[in-house]
Amino acid sequence: MTAAELFNARFGRVEDAIQLKVPDRVPVLTNFRYFASKYAGLTAASAFYDAEGWMAANKKVILDFQPDLYYAPLTDSGKAYEILGLKQVRWPGHGVPVTASHQFVEGEYMKADEYDKFLEDASEYALTTYLPRLCVALEPLSSIPSFKTLLFGNPGLIQLAVTLARPEVEQALQSLIRASIGRINSLSPEKHPGTLPSSGLTTCHRQLSCPKLCCSDWKNRLHFIVYRRTSRWHARR
Repeated sequence: MTAAELFNARFGRVEDAIQLKVPDRVPVLTNFRYFASKYAGLTAASAFYDAEGWMAANKKVILDFQPDLYYAPLTDSGKAYEILGLKQVRWPGHGVPVTASHQFVEGEYMKADEYDKFLEDASEYALTTYLPRLCVALEPLSSIPSFKTLLFGNPGLIQLAVTLARPEVEQALQSLIRASIGRINSLSPEKHPGTLPSSGLTTCHRQLSCPKLCCSDWKNRLHFIVYRRTSRWHARR
């Protein structure tokens, strides 16, 4: 079968199941996670520190097992996490062995008396309270004044400018920039598992962080199903 025929068969199988019809067989959706690295002879740390090897491992396991759909692989960056001083997660090669899965560090990152503050302005809460608790490098962001002061015009603007000019705040913002650059460089399109043009496989993304990574080659009529969530896709039917 051609890639187009395989795609249509898999798409129809999944669509039938979502619509509660009887497909030709039960559709298979895989989420290989760290199995991909083990299958390719790598450690779990490759998911965070070896983007090229990690993506190649995912491509291999997807093509070998031929699922009907697959979740996009992890695209985390250990280097970016290190730059930010992330405290919420321990990942392979940083806090847990290179062969282990990542682990969440349970903590009270949102206090019980902060719900009103969160509901009043979730963006401001995230920037000045939540993120400084999650990341050591972002702790200085807690000194940023309320954005409501900008409604007073020039005085509020000057107050914000003075705060952003502080060395520790500037360093925190630079950490964000360095972390984002490191992540983008490690996830360039040529290192991504790609479009798998000959497989006819469909991909199911919980979150599409960069459309360019998976959907840049439409000129070759490559077929992709991209779901924010399967339930959302079903709701649109």
